[in-house]
Formats: sequence, structure tokens, C-alpha cells
Amino acid sequence: MQAYIPAIRTSMLALALCSLANQSELAAMKRKLPVSKALKAHLEVFMLSSYLQGNHMMENTTKYVGQGADINAQYMWGNSQDTLLHMAINKHDRLASNQIPFIQFLFGENASCNIQNSLGQTPLHRAVRDPELVILLTQQGADTNIADNLGNTPLQRVITGTDFVANDATRLTVVQLLAPQASLQNLYRGIVLAVACNRHEIAAFLCQYLVFRSPGKTKLSDVKFFFEN
Repeated sequence: MQAYIPAIRTSMLALALCSLANQSELAAMKRKLPVSKALKAHLEVFMLSSYLQGNHMMENTTKYVGQGADINAQYMWGNSQDTLLHMAINKHDRLASNQIPFIQFLFGENASCNIQNSLGQTPLHRAVRDPELVILLTQQGADTNIADNLGNTPLQRVITGTDFVANDATRLTVVQLLAPQASLQNLYRGIVLAVACNRHEIAAFLCQYLVFRSPGKTKLSDVKFFFEN
């Protein structure tokens, strides 16, 4: 039993710290208590992510990065282990008008848009509900062909997703934005998924795009079987 006491104490300490609502108390306890490096790291990202909802996001992120916090470190947040960029995109509804400037700021601090979280998702996987975010990430070099743990690329995720895309018009716009950087394999699988999900407008666009992208090699007759019963 004695061997488990340090671990139990550390767990209780972590729970106590994370339950504090007052950020000044949280910072004071961080300075005073002899917590482990892992707990300090978790505490830093907890404080950082809490500022995503405030008016001083950039100022405070700069402060903690200047103190040595890794802008690309991954920490458990919700049901996945995410980077700060993942978190910023996830908090879309809460951040509102502050989101885009903050994400641009993260890129200025060398945040990577191709790091996969514990679910295998890059920030682009999370961004596919919003065309503006997709444009921002692809301009920064986001790879549209990285597959998550379920085997889906961002293109395939937006085609199959049902609970995070506002409407079919938004879905089609995002597909059109992702298609130019998508591999042929990614595009072909996208067509199959679009037909399976009864998203025939998307399937038709991807078929036409394949013909446009590979003139002389791909013809509409080559992909018409996707629409056959």
C-alpha cells in the first residue's frame, strides 16, 4: 500500500489544481507546490487553453511560450491528446471573432498544422466544418492526405460527417477547397464515400475534377460506374 501513496497524492493534487476556477490561485499553487514535470506541463496547457476564451489570448500565450512552453506539445484535453492549435480550432463557437487572429498568431509562433493528435487527426480534420479555417490551414501547408486512426483524410471526413458540418452547401465548398491538394487515391475514395452517403453532388464534382486534373488519362466514362446501382 505504501508504494501507491505517492501516486495517489499526485492524482489528488492534479484533481485539486484542475478544479480551481481562479487563475491567480492556480498560478500561485504552481509556484509553491513541488509538482512533477508532467503535472507542470499539464497545468501550463490548462492555463493556456483557458485563455482561449478571454481577451488576452495572444499576450498570455506569448508569456508561457517565452517561459518554455512548447507551442506544439500535445496534452490530454477532452477525449483526445491535442496541440494548442487543435484546441483553438475546437473552440470555434466560443472564440467567435477572436479565433482567426489567434490561429494566425499561433502560426507566427511556429505552430505546426500537420501534427496528429491521439485520434490521428490533424488540425485540418477539425477545421473541415468551416471553409475559412480550411483556407487558412491549407495556405500554411496543411497536408490534405493525412489519414486519421479511422483511415479518413480531411476530405473523406467532411464527406461522411453528419454532426459537425452546417449544411450541404458548406460541405461542397470545403470539398472544392480540399480537392486541389488531394491525391488521386484520396479523390477516388472520396467519390466512393460520397455515393455511399448519397452525396451525389459531391461525387459528381469529384468525378469532373478528376477529368480536369488528369486530361487524357481520366474520362467521365472511366468513373461512371460510381453512379451505377
